[in-house]
Amino acid sequence: PFGSYDQTDLVRWLGHWKPDVPRGARYTYSNVGIGLLGWLLGRRAGSGYAALLKERVLQPLGIADAVHVAVPAGTKATLAAGHDEAGAPAPPIDFGVLAPAGSLVASAAAIARYAQAALGLLDERPLEAAFLLAMRPHAEGPEKGTQVGLAWLVVPLFDRLVYRHEGDTPGYSSALVLHPARRRGAFVLA
Repeated sequence: PFGSYDQTDLVRWLGHWKPDVPRGARYTYSNVGIGLLGWLLGRRAGSGYAALLKERVLQPLGIADAVHVAVPAGTKATLAAGHDEAGAPAPPIDFGVLAPAGSLVASAAAIARYAQAALGLLDERPLEAAFLLAMRPHAEGPEKGTQVGLAWLVVPLFDRLVYRHEGDTPGYSSALVLHPARRRGAFVLA
């Protein structure tokens, strides 16, 4: 649904958009908001989102060759196949300018390394300060007792907190859950 949506469309939409609730009135996750943030960061860096992500996140974590902002040409056959509710194949979608909202394609090993880095389990501790900032609660969450980090939902689980982020696109669903107190993580694909 986003493949033909380009930066001209995004800028035009921003020129007319008005919030429907006051800032801070309630939590709402926004794919457009995340897509816009990534696009703006890429513009500010002068390199675009994909190059900025590679330079600032993927290379320091050592996973630059295993994570892509879109499905690389010639690799669709190696991806886990998505399916719709009727069981019919559902190909990965093109997010266009909103790629930061959900177009990452990664190997299981790359996701495991990302989780290890977020939990502080790697000897070299790349991006430690960034992970601490992202996982620190910044606002109240959507349900009682939940909080929001930077794209992380902080949720009580028994007497401890877990950090989670889920994603859904047609045919695909994923969730990464981190339990820092136990130094454990889980990644689920469906």
